[in-house]
Amino acid sequence: MTELEDFSEPNSGASRLAVDPDAGRAGHSQRGAAVGGLVNFALAVVQISVGVLTNSQALIADGFHSLADLVGDVVVLSAARASHHPPDLDHPYGHYRFENAATMLLSALLFGAAAGITWRSLSLLQTGYGVSQVGAGALIVAISALFVKASLFRYLLGIARRVKSSMMEANAWHALSDAISSVVVVIGILGNLAGFTILDPIAAIIVAGLLCRMGWKFGHSAFDALTDRADVGQLAEIRTTLSVTPGVISVHQVRTRRSGDRIVGDAHVQVGPRLSVSDAHRIAAALEHNVLDKHGLADFVVHIDAERDGQEDHLDLPAREDILDTFRQVLPEGLHLLERSPLHFLDGKVEADLLVCASGPGAAALAAAFERDAKALTGRLPWLHEVRVFTGSEE
Repeated sequence: MTELEDFSEPNSGASRLAVDPDAGRAGHSQRGAAVGGLVNFALAVVQISVGVLTNSQALIADGFHSLADLVGDVVVLSAARASHHPPDLDHPYGHYRFENAATMLLSALLFGAAAGITWRSLSLLQTGYGVSQVGAGALIVAISALFVKASLFRYLLGIARRVKSSMMEANAWHALSDAISSVVVVIGILGNLAGFTILDPIAAIIVAGLLCRMGWKFGHSAFDALTDRADVGQLAEIRTTLSVTPGVISVHQVRTRRSGDRIVGDAHVQVGPRLSVSDAHRIAAALEHNVLDKHGLADFVVHIDAERDGQEDHLDLPAREDILDTFRQVLPEGLHLLERSPLHFLDGKVEADLLVCASGPGAAALAAAFERDAKALTGRLPWLHEVRVFTGSEE
């Protein structure tokens, strides 16, 4: 039996560290998508109109390509807005994966554009090109469209890298693919004017291959995010960071996943089995801070274990209140058992640190008698491993 001066609980309540998202990220993404949409709408109107007037099939096709890009910009704009909505009942983890879904759709648009260009180019190779000569105005519009799309690419790529958005980067490279397709249109029109009609379909097929490559790159990345594929190398680095933190006995079940462009994760960490809740919480907060600081994660949750997973078998043990009631049955009159008495659930059994208090000259004798009777229960109760009794004041 051990005497303690008081049993007042340490103050605990430090909140888990988290990284606040960039407040301006959504605004930049939406602004970029809006600018791209306006540019592509204007280009589509001009290209199709001038293409019809100058009899340029290549310019008309590029105009419809710009219309497809406008659809992509609408998707990006919608996803940028949706992904930055705060968590709600339907999406308690937030809406960040709307970006990954939008990137998948953009990837599909890239593949669709590649298929359309390839089909049209093969048709031209079979049927011939330049049945009638195009007007010189088509060349001016095609060159202008090339410079506009190249400028749009640089603008969108700058935003994507500033806010670190793979969805915006995919849209930027899509804009570059449009610029490359405009190069094809320029070559095709120049070839038409010079009499080399075969140049346009051959160049278009090459561009279609580039579009497929970009579509695969962004689609593969988005698919990995949506299927929770982790970076194995990063997992090993995080495990090392957790393992070297003071107070950690072992680390297991380290996991990460992407949500939008954010990487979030969690881990199970074993600490000393008899640490106080506040002490274990302090270790968890230090672990989370270290991971967020060193590895750039947006959120990281640490689950504290008193034993390594697989050793814990507590579901068949009595509830806390039932355990305390068991000890109250042998509690002498005049002795008070405190509700906050620590119970340790280890190796499938219970170790009880019972906190008692009493007043009067017979308090020590009452506590000694209670300790003797409580320890005697270890021989009769299969779930009880050890009992320790501590006395002191209730304050």
